[in-house]
Amino acid sequence: MLQDFSPKIHGIVRRNYDKYVYNLSKNINSELGSNLTYILMKPLELIFLISLYLLETKPEQKISNQYR
Repeated sequence: MLQDFSPKIHGIVRRNYDKYVYNLSKNINSELGSNLTYILMKPLELIFLISLYLLETKPEQKISNQYR
């Protein structure tokens, strides 16, 4: 969705994700760490879902395209 609306911002986000998230994920190796990560990521998931359904005319189609 971000790639469709703003390819430049998507590129910045993707580069940072590729650069930092794997190394960060290697440090989450306890039940507490994984629970905290889940709790911190839940608001981001909700923001994404709200924006998907507000900005896309066919959000279900966009979702199904991701799994092809």
